[in-house]
Amino acid sequence: MTGDLVRLADRASRGAPAAARKDALNAAAALVAHPSPAALVDWMSALSNLPGGAEASLLRAWGLPLVPGLDSFVGPVVDRLLRGDPSLADGATFDLPLGPLHLGTTLPAVVLHAADGSLLLAGLDMPSEGTASVAAGPVAVSGALAHTENRYAGSLVADLGAVRAAALAVLSGGPGPSSFVAVLGARFTPGIQVGFGFEISAVGGVVGVNVATSVDDLRASLSSGAATALFFPTGSGGPEANARLALAPQVFPPHAGSVVAGPAAEVTWLQVAGYSLLRLSAVALVELPRARLVVLGRAAVFLPPVLDLELAVMGELDPAAGLLGVDLAVVSGRLFGLLRVDGTAALRLRTTSPACSVFTLGGFYPGYRADVPGLPPQRRLSMGADVALPLTFRYEGYFAVTDGSFQAGARVEIAFDLGLSVHGFLQFDAIAAYDPFHVHADLVGGVSVGAWGMEFGGVDFHGQIDGPGPVVISGRVSVSFLGAEAGWDGSFRLGDSQPTVASPPVRDLLGLVVLGAERGTPEDEPLTIPASSLVATDGADHWVAVDAPSIDDGLAVLPATGGARWSQTVAPFDTPVQRVRGRLLAAATKLELNHLPADVAAGPVEQFAPAALHDADRDQLLTLPGYERLPSGVEVRLEPTPVGTGVGATLEYRELYRVEPPDWRDAGAFLTPFSLSRLVQDRLAAPVARRRAPTVSVGPDEWRVGIIKATSRTAAVLMAASRGTGAVPVDEPTVAASTLWGA
Repeated sequence: MTGDLVRLADRASRGAPAAARKDALNAAAALVAHPSPAALVDWMSALSNLPGGAEASLLRAWGLPLVPGLDSFVGPVVDRLLRGDPSLADGATFDLPLGPLHLGTTLPAVVLHAADGSLLLAGLDMPSEGTASVAAGPVAVSGALAHTENRYAGSLVADLGAVRAAALAVLSGGPGPSSFVAVLGARFTPGIQVGFGFEISAVGGVVGVNVATSVDDLRASLSSGAATALFFPTGSGGPEANARLALAPQVFPPHAGSVVAGPAAEVTWLQVAGYSLLRLSAVALVELPRARLVVLGRAAVFLPPVLDLELAVMGELDPAAGLLGVDLAVVSGRLFGLLRVDGTAALRLRTTSPACSVFTLGGFYPGYRADVPGLPPQRRLSMGADVALPLTFRYEGYFAVTDGSFQAGARVEIAFDLGLSVHGFLQFDAIAAYDPFHVHADLVGGVSVGAWGMEFGGVDFHGQIDGPGPVVISGRVSVSFLGAEAGWDGSFRLGDSQPTVASPPVRDLLGLVVLGAERGTPEDEPLTIPASSLVATDGADHWVAVDAPSIDDGLAVLPATGGARWSQTVAPFDTPVQRVRGRLLAAATKLELNHLPADVAAGPVEQFAPAALHDADRDQLLTLPGYERLPSGVEVRLEPTPVGTGVGATLEYRELYRVEPPDWRDAGAFLTPFSLSRLVQDRLAAPVARRRAPTVSVGPDEWRVGIIKATSRTAAVLMAASRGTGAVPVDEPTVAASTLWGA
């Protein structure tokens, strides 16, 4: 507020005599330093003493021109300001008709707080937004412009009868490079016919420089329909244009070096009187250099009186993040004009950390925590009456498949109320874990009877099923009538009381990890690693042919200048393990990599399912992530430490071309004007590069081990290891300068 008043005083006093300007600035500074009614009176007096009075001074401060008639229009507002009208504390709105042109703007108030807590209205600041409209016969144009500290956002809507066009643009500045984004769209009435009842009703596009795509903001506005409405304007101004102006900077935030572009189109089928049986809209946004693709879509089906449904979908493909995501939401839906339809769906496939694969229609099992970044809260797939009827019906359900579980559930409610009321419901929820396999299901239901708001009695029940090994069924039933209650509960088992997968327990986890099967050899026998688990790393040498690992011989052939990596997916290292491959361990075990040499790195990691490694109950399984990247092996470098490192150098040179002189033996070369002009042209012409034999060539590196030379780096390393000496590269032969120029 204080900075606004100082800037307002500076703008209002520009061009004024030095004394008047000084008085205005001093009065504003005094009011900011000590807000009081007396200081406010001094500031208003200094403002009125500026050239042209308070009206002209404030017009200069607001950046408005001294248009004839504008000062008289502003005069009443200035009088209210000088009188301290409290209604101006929220700002002042101007609405100025100038023939077919209509201008409007809002001036924010500059308010200070006095020592006694009262508000002091010190002025009206430069407008932060404005509107303009033109109505000339069949053409109507309207626009809006909003300004913040470092951003300009404007929109333009034009109604040309058969075509309604709209555009918005956002220009943002700041400490970094400026960013710009523009969204364009045009709607046709009637549409462009393409055959079979289909027509193109709208086209558009997006262009953005130094901006990115905020998928989170697009996803958050998906259910309301605002995400796709941003790219398909209706051609009307007012609130619709303001909403698009507010959403565009959020969807396309500044991001240096990033470019966003893409087309938009809308197709309708069997459109009559402004309504179409089917309306499909699609937007494709490509973000470079990230190479991310975002697709937005909207589908509307209108089949009165049976179905009125609108869906919004968003897809994201981000190779850099290893992500494929799809979100779907019901924007609005009516069935038979009575039943309201709602719900969401989502798909996530991610290959990078945290890796996951999730598909859901309507959400998850109650209490399940889907640890998936960017996954919005889900709404049950539901259908029910939203108007008061004697007979009501409601259904909701869900279906989900995650990395380690399968989930499904539904709830049905039926109520009848016509003096005598009956209400009943049935709910089913189930979750099944894959590894170890386990199923848990809940079944809940009940019926109540009442009249005129009073409940007479009812029956409700709750049952659970857990299995296998053994299958446990439990239940509870209760009956109430006129305040009296009675109930029964119990449980029973089907099958063996001990899980068959846990007998016999795994006792040698190390042997299972290293050998791939339980070891039946003595404990002191050394473990061996199968060649199939070894992978050569780096060290590629085109002079050496490496055979594939020989599983029969138990050996893996690796290049001497490379390395070897061993990795497995049976059990992770440095992680407590209770289960492996569906079987219980005799005791919780943690494998560790100890006493690693200096040239060995415990680097490899693999994807492991935590639910398959722990003996967890149902509640714990609900909180475990689907997959985690955990240590899985070691990596060994076989190449010795190099004796030296390469040194970069820059070669500076000049290209020189000799001009072939004329043949002096040809006496006729200087006897004709044509010959003389040809000689002059040859001398003035630009040098021409001619193909010449190379004077310097580069071949394979040569290495010396003692007095023996080797043309292969691998051969040099092997000879040096056998002789106990070092291998050094042979210096390149020097080239005499005289050989570079064939003079």
